[in-house]
Amino acid sequence: MTAVAGKDKPYDRLLSGARHRTSRVKGRTLEEEADADRGRVLFSAPFRRLQNKAQVFSLESNAAVRSRLTHSLEVASIGRFVAQQAIKAFSHSELETLGIAGKERPLTTFVETACLLHDLGNPPFGHFGEIAISDWFHLKADSVKVANIATDKLRKWDRYYLDFQHFDGNPQGFRIGTKLQPSETGDLCGLNLTATTLAATLKYPWTSDSVGEKLPGRNGVRKKAGYFHTEQETVDWICATLMIRQGSRHPLVNLMEAADDIAYCVSDIEDGIEKGLIRGPQFAEYMETHAGAALSAAVKGKVNKDARDILRALDLLKEPRCAINGGSVERLTPMQDFHSAVIRFLARNAGVTFRIRQESILEGTEDGLLRDSEASPLLAALKEFAESSLYSSPVVRSREITAQAVLGGLLDAYLPLMCCDRGRFNEALAGHRRDDHGRPIARDSSLMSRISRKYLAVYHEALRRTEDEFKGDSGAAEVMERIHRMRLIVDYVSGMTDEFALRSFQLISGVHVNPNWV
Repeated sequence: MTAVAGKDKPYDRLLSGARHRTSRVKGRTLEEEADADRGRVLFSAPFRRLQNKAQVFSLESNAAVRSRLTHSLEVASIGRFVAQQAIKAFSHSELETLGIAGKERPLTTFVETACLLHDLGNPPFGHFGEIAISDWFHLKADSVKVANIATDKLRKWDRYYLDFQHFDGNPQGFRIGTKLQPSETGDLCGLNLTATTLAATLKYPWTSDSVGEKLPGRNGVRKKAGYFHTEQETVDWICATLMIRQGSRHPLVNLMEAADDIAYCVSDIEDGIEKGLIRGPQFAEYMETHAGAALSAAVKGKVNKDARDILRALDLLKEPRCAINGGSVERLTPMQDFHSAVIRFLARNAGVTFRIRQESILEGTEDGLLRDSEASPLLAALKEFAESSLYSSPVVRSREITAQAVLGGLLDAYLPLMCCDRGRFNEALAGHRRDDHGRPIARDSSLMSRISRKYLAVYHEALRRTEDEFKGDSGAAEVMERIHRMRLIVDYVSGMTDEFALRSFQLISGVHVNPNWV
């Protein structure tokens, strides 16, 4: 997100404790506001549900293999370290000029909380779940569209419907944090986090109708959306509060993004070794071939100790077995040493780069702290190995089939509720067994009864606002009611854990019925 005000101490406005709804707790310092955000996320139900959502391996019984929860906690720890390294890289006078001096601790906490939030919206089965939901809405576009829609209303429908066709965990997570945890006030402020925390999570600060456009001032195109059209008002408030332009990123996003990049590849590979899908020598040889030269060169630079530790760990990984009581076991210590050294090497590199590229970061043109840097060969080799040896393995790809079957089946079950007329939907919502024409709707009513009251509260409040906004325009009101209705069902399905999604699919399809399930 690009600065639009003067150059004097930009972080004075970029680090803010402002909340959309004024907090009932008065007189908190910026540090206390940042800590309060962290607590709100950690104690939230969606964050706890990440313990049963896949990082790579869905429905995993081995507790040593990461879930989205453990991954998010690791990213948060790395995020603090990256932020600390960034602050350490600046001189005292630079910290004063930028407006960071005296705000070092809240800055690191804002980054940590953004890291905790970064995967909050991931659906069941992770990235495969994202694809399954997106594919379903591509296939069902004609089935769910409002009938006999006028041309001007069709444009509104198409714009909002793109959000479903480009479904992603990033905008869903932003929606969870800003709406789907309503307080007792019913004001759609969700967790009511500070503008800075929310801005620091917006890795892609644009909507789905911008996907495919060229990135201004940068290479590449916009591949994903960061928020849905239904949350545009919240983004407008963030930009106005922090005085940043629409479509550009907040500086702290770069630190959160670097932490995620550092965490996921090496951690996923470690999990692959834990599950026996990857052998240590195979991984070590690949890394030496594709990143050894760059690491050897780095040994002569300022980060020589970290690079030397990485090369030493790779040497040990070539001989991964050691004798214990006459037998042999896999040596995990070399991989743990490698993991730690990689985190140090990449985090310190990202921190220094944050200082060096501060001008482009404030302008919103930065394309990633770990790109085109001394760390690039190592990170690229990690990603390429994970893609070729882990993500394409039969064990992982089988999860994609499961995700398509389960999530497609759940959405199929709710399809009649998405596309029926408003009267029938209201009768099902009320729990009636027949609609206003006397037709049986017992199954639809049962399906509606499974949806959380929190999601229903958000639907009703969004509907109330829609009716106020479009008084006298029944066509626009009908379009938006259908959008909010579909959003209600996607909120429910995407919020499920892997296990609950599978159980719900089995119950709805009649594949396996347990009388104790609810």
